[in-house]
Amino acid sequence: MMDRNDGARARHRQHGRLSHGAGVGAALSLSTLALGACGASDAAPVAPTSRAPAAVASTEHAAPDEATPAPAPPEPLIKQEDVAPFLSTTPELARFHAALDALEKKQRTDHVRIVWLGDSHGQADFWSGQVRKLLGTRFGKAGPGFLHLGYKNYRHDGIKLDIHGKWRMRPKKPVLPKRQGDGVYGLGGLMMSGYDDGPRVELTFTDAIPGDRARFDLCYRLVDKGDAVAYSIDGKPEVTLTEKEGQRGEIVHLSLTASTQSPFVVRPIGRADLCGVVVESDPQSHPGVVLDTLAINGARYGTALSWDEAAWTKEVARRKPDLVILEYGTNEAGDTNPSYAKVEKQVGELLGRVRSVSSNADCVVVSPTDRGDAESRVTQMRETVMKAAKAHGCYWFDAWKILGGEGSFARMSEEPEAKVQADKIHLTIKGYRELGGTMFDSLVEGLGPNKIAKGSSGPAK
Repeated sequence: MMDRNDGARARHRQHGRLSHGAGVGAALSLSTLALGACGASDAAPVAPTSRAPAAVASTEHAAPDEATPAPAPPEPLIKQEDVAPFLSTTPELARFHAALDALEKKQRTDHVRIVWLGDSHGQADFWSGQVRKLLGTRFGKAGPGFLHLGYKNYRHDGIKLDIHGKWRMRPKKPVLPKRQGDGVYGLGGLMMSGYDDGPRVELTFTDAIPGDRARFDLCYRLVDKGDAVAYSIDGKPEVTLTEKEGQRGEIVHLSLTASTQSPFVVRPIGRADLCGVVVESDPQSHPGVVLDTLAINGARYGTALSWDEAAWTKEVARRKPDLVILEYGTNEAGDTNPSYAKVEKQVGELLGRVRSVSSNADCVVVSPTDRGDAESRVTQMRETVMKAAKAHGCYWFDAWKILGGEGSFARMSEEPEAKVQADKIHLTIKGYRELGGTMFDSLVEGLGPNKIAKGSSGPAK
């Protein structure tokens, strides 16, 4: 009998062979990937139920500051008195599937939100962007979600960023698995500020967002006296945000509603930090799927765990995710002597932080993929991460197996139309897109038949 991993690999072959399309640009500095196939063994359909947070230690949250009041606890995904019982054949994704089902049946007036934490394979947004696109095509598009501002080593589907002037990043080395500074870096794990040459960033939308107006959630932090943030939206005159009592040193959020027909322009003044912006459609009138890509080039499980727990989980709580995807492991496998036991523990610790503020969120853990310079270590890292995923009730997406297992990247690099890049670590752009299609198929497999062709919306681009 074909298991779920074999099924996912078969679907992957249906999308066509991975070919060496345009390589990922050097400016993106890609350095790791992780992806995978479906979860545990076949199980009988189950109805979504509340899950207790994982048994992982988590510190108490700091008291909310006046500038960014703590959000109310997340509401249940679906009120059972209003919606007929929904049965998913994938127990690990029962609540996520219930939310998608309600969305598809026009019985939900909020977005289904996904938080994707990962490394360079996710940062480029070719893979995560394809998942976002296909989920949006079936269940409703709702915008790009989280976006960095001022980060030159960055791309994201559906937008164009014009970055002017000189910028500096905090922390200087955002992938280090240890605390740097105060560890407060917003939702995406890094902040951008400018120098005295008048830096600015212009955000233009290349993909339409449903509805006449979208919602913007601008995040910033004023560091010194006299710091400010200026912005222009809807083609209107610039507005300058200055310090209010109690705001200095605290993360501040500004909510705006505006058209996406004109650029959104932001300027940090002084040492003000920008921690990004979330852009999505109005969930009341145009609910859909929002996938926040929070991946960083070179990151690992320890990277996210080095961030201040209270500050970061407060940002996660604002997003109220229905699903969290953990896509790490390839960088850890690249170490000469990986600490497998440490990584296994870190999977649970990171899940515990998310569940401490979003206990209804389902989880997906993605395997590391093969890499030509660490084949046996990747194999062992895969076993380690898979064990942790099952221990914490997460859906297991096994890219390593889908792509051919140990030695697959070396073999694929020798093919006439190479499926991986010359570093034998990263896929080509087309490869990421096709793998995203396979992941989409896996994520909705237990939900019911697709209304679009499996994993494809035309050729990978």
